[in-house]
Amino acid sequence: MTRADGSTRTPRPQGRRAYLIVALAGAAVYLNSLPNGFTYDDVPIIVTNPVTQPEAAWHAPWTHPYWPGSDVNAEIDVLYRPLTVMTYALQRKWFGDRPLPFHAGNVVLHAVVCAGVCWLARRLGCGAAVATLVGVVFAVHPIHCEAVANVVGRAELLAAGGGLLALWAADRWCDRLAASPHRGWLPGPWLGVVAGFFLALTSKESGVATAAMVILWIVWRRRSAEPTARASGDRTGGHDADPQSPRGRVQCVRPALRHWVWIAMPMAVILAAYLLARYQVCGFRLSVGGQRVGPGNPLREGDVLERLLTPVSLVGRYVALMARPARLLLDYSLAVLPATRSILEPYFLVGAAALVLMVRWAVRSWKRRGAGWLVVAGLAASYAATSNTFLQIDIIFAERFFYSPSIWLCVTLGLLIEAVLASAFWRQCRPAVRTLARVGLVVGVGALAVRTLVRNPNWVDNATIYAHDLEAMTPGSRSANILSVVGRRELEAGNYEAAEAHLREAIAAYDAYPEFHLLLGRVYMETGRWVEALAALEQAQRLGGRNMEIATTLERARRMAAGADVEGELAAGRQAARAQPDSVDAVRRWALAAEVVDPAEAVEAYQHWVRLRPDAPDVIKGLAYAQAAAADPRGAVESLRRVIELSSGDWEAHTNLSVLLIDRLDAERYDCAAALRHARRAVDLNATHWQVNVNLAEVLAACGDPQEAATLFDQLAAQCPPGSADRRLYEERARFLRGR
Repeated sequence: MTRADGSTRTPRPQGRRAYLIVALAGAAVYLNSLPNGFTYDDVPIIVTNPVTQPEAAWHAPWTHPYWPGSDVNAEIDVLYRPLTVMTYALQRKWFGDRPLPFHAGNVVLHAVVCAGVCWLARRLGCGAAVATLVGVVFAVHPIHCEAVANVVGRAELLAAGGGLLALWAADRWCDRLAASPHRGWLPGPWLGVVAGFFLALTSKESGVATAAMVILWIVWRRRSAEPTARASGDRTGGHDADPQSPRGRVQCVRPALRHWVWIAMPMAVILAAYLLARYQVCGFRLSVGGQRVGPGNPLREGDVLERLLTPVSLVGRYVALMARPARLLLDYSLAVLPATRSILEPYFLVGAAALVLMVRWAVRSWKRRGAGWLVVAGLAASYAATSNTFLQIDIIFAERFFYSPSIWLCVTLGLLIEAVLASAFWRQCRPAVRTLARVGLVVGVGALAVRTLVRNPNWVDNATIYAHDLEAMTPGSRSANILSVVGRRELEAGNYEAAEAHLREAIAAYDAYPEFHLLLGRVYMETGRWVEALAALEQAQRLGGRNMEIATTLERARRMAAGADVEGELAAGRQAARAQPDSVDAVRRWALAAEVVDPAEAVEAYQHWVRLRPDAPDVIKGLAYAQAAAADPRGAVESLRRVIELSSGDWEAHTNLSVLLIDRLDAERYDCAAALRHARRAVDLNATHWQVNVNLAEVLAACGDPQEAATLFDQLAAQCPPGSADRRLYEERARFLRGR
């Protein structure tokens, strides 16, 4: 077997015992996750997802996006993981809504992946004992709790399993090809490669790396075998005894062009079909368009320095978490993990050192025809999609992201141990020192297992995981996301003082997110602090002007601050309209009361009002706003067009219509030319209104003129007070558009 440094040896037979030990270890440490419920993203992806309901069609997961609603809402992440969702749908059909079968499925999948990691370590040069150690370390490491103990982590498990299956099949394909070089194709291993790639890609987007790794695996098999072939004078193929094949493994692989086509072409077809399906299913998008501002990933709004340095620091953080998983968190967003601005930052130094060592090892092993370069390539390929290097995703750092990359890091540990065992230093060590080293490894693995067992129960439900992780964070550096979630829960539970404290801390961490101000405004409304409520809601409206929930809540607060009983007014208005359905005054009273309480009822009331006053622009405009608030943008577009027909000088109708026409998710109403025309007309009619200019800038950005949009955002920023949230938001938007 070929070592990482290029040397070869013939190890003792391993048998199947190691795989069983590793799989049992992986299952044992997660048995206490079986009583957990549905937590975090489990609820929208599994519990409330229409696609997973027992009455849904069997093919529904393949015709819907991973996140429900992301095909019609540009603010929801664009993901397409049909095979993962299909496993949830099947389990719901077979077992109902009980969480236990879902958690058991994750535990079984993790055990299978652990056995695959043991095989990978063995195949890349680790001896039987070391390969078992590698598999056990991977099996019990607590960085995998989020992927295994949280049901939606199944995407990671399936993608990793598919990747390992493809590599195992590629390895068998190399054996069969070398034994029968004149065969056109090899059905068994070929099907394994295709199935593994399909499984990985349709489970998670990062599974695309499997295709590259299959190709690199074949290259490694050929390079590692060439010295053996030359030494034996064999120009077509050589044999090297291998413990995993009793008859010996054929090492020299020289695939012809037709063989490469048989391997690469099916994967290319699967990838093309996946991208086409993803484009069609996810609202004609392959990724999130525009700038996704928010506290989840500060790199989306960072400058060039932060975007260059922070990805290196993220590598350092993952390496540190693998070495010392003391603090595990659900969320690592802004405040918990700030962007890096200095090369002296400790995590940057750790990450840079790790990258330099990996590159140096890859270069040396390539020259020596070893496996080190393949391990480095596997780590890079499996981590690339979530590294925030080539693409800023919605999450800057997550433990589940390192499930597949940690496979290669564990193999690296195994190869390092093998190198130590083969060194003169180890041979010269005293038996007591060797025993102490072995005991240290056992203790270390045991500590990892205990940490995993302690972490698993934290995922039992949302209240537990949020409370635990919030307590584990340093005050002043706590996740704005978790603070807002806990603040909302406290608000709904009537704990207004605690809700206010959490939301204020979230705003201190990130003051440009409208939802935080909206929730704080609702807290003030519940406690009757109307001046503060109006201030918070007006700030929310400035930051998220197109959010109809904010507009409705603000109007309701204004009415209540003036002493109005909005619920009572709605009940009275509804009763009056039913008693006098032809009375304009009665229907008007109903509509105005409904629009601050229930948008759907407001649409009904305004439609009744329009039937009574079909040529009244203000009434039709009110209907348009109610339709937008009730998630009926197409109806709102038609209503606003009718308003402009009746009153061409209505600037509000022009500017609101313009933003409804730039949604690429709806081909029926997407019209850039008309959007630009209406946006510019609104500015002509009311050039000083801030929302009119913001809408024009967004229309310009959406319709292919980011530079003019950036200039307009600069002008808006210059009009805001220095240091204000509005000014920072406009400056970040302008910087993003110029760098796009």
